[in-house]
Amino acid sequence: MITVAVGGTFNILHHGHRALLERAFASGDLVHIGLTEDGFASRSRSLAIRPFRDRRRDLLRLARELARGKRFTIHPINDAFGVTLERDIDILVVSPETGTVGLRINELRSERGRKPMIISMVDHVLADDGRPISSTRIANREIEPDGTLVVEHTPDSFAPGLVQILREGTGAEPILVHTCCAPCLASPLGTAFSGFVPVGLFYNPNIHPFAEYRRRLDTLRQFSRSVGLRVIYHDDYDLKRFTEGVGRTGLEHGVRCQWCYEHRLERTARTARDLGFGHFTTSLLSSPHQLHDLVVETGERMARRYGLRFHAFDSRDRYRQGVERVRSMGLHVQNYCGCIFSEEERLRRPLI
Repeated sequence: MITVAVGGTFNILHHGHRALLERAFASGDLVHIGLTEDGFASRSRSLAIRPFRDRRRDLLRLARELARGKRFTIHPINDAFGVTLERDIDILVVSPETGTVGLRINELRSERGRKPMIISMVDHVLADDGRPISSTRIANREIEPDGTLVVEHTPDSFAPGLVQILREGTGAEPILVHTCCAPCLASPLGTAFSGFVPVGLFYNPNIHPFAEYRRRLDTLRQFSRSVGLRVIYHDDYDLKRFTEGVGRTGLEHGVRCQWCYEHRLERTARTARDLGFGHFTTSLLSSPHQLHDLVVETGERMARRYGLRFHAFDSRDRYRQGVERVRSMGLHVQNYCGCIFSEEERLRRPLI
């Protein structure tokens, strides 16, 4: 009978843990699974550790799924060695992080007159971004347990420190991109944001009526999932505040647009500052139907107010490509800017 050992904290189960256990069950007839107790796990990790009973319950469920009739036991462990120094173990399954521990265990086994174990190393399971899946990344809402990117956030669910994690993980500067709609976002992706890690922010209480607002929101959700883009959804449809604001400022085109730009870019800049971004911009700059210079001036003014940098770009010449990209996916493409006044103007005088 071939006996196998594998161990870990198994804090948030993911595909990397599944790969370890699959290797263990494929390698022998009896598998000893070491599960760190709360005290030892907390000393060796900065991440908050779930209670032992909860981790054991989930680990037991996964082990039963993968065992396919093979025998296994789960042992509480309070050190890096577990049962490997006292029992006859033929194979030790390790990850790249625990490979050196396996070598140390074999040294200690030799000192005690036990035969060395075969060390079977399982490579990292990579997430969609090419970096290893880990419980820490899952807890930080970077990725899901299966390695897919978490692309939908709220301002509250966007984990503290995620901006720094993205910066360190990619070597590029994260930038918060106010996103008015999917067609305007599609054209600058991959070009205007070169050298940045874009994260979208949907905050557009100017879009009327509510049915149109929901259509654009749903379209952005589908588009961002398809391209793997993180977006923070500030789903705050404050129609009363918007209409009161433009009512005080003036309803003429250009006058109301200035208030609208200021309102949305002020929220974007404030969110960028609060979440740790150093740069922000807006997809409005890709639309030939917006007042481009006024958007840039407003963005730079908000950047000074909040101690940030505004990334000005011009991708109006690629706007049609963005529209066709979204349309080819079977998604909604609007035919007016957003507010009820622009809808009236669109119907009275078709856009070119």
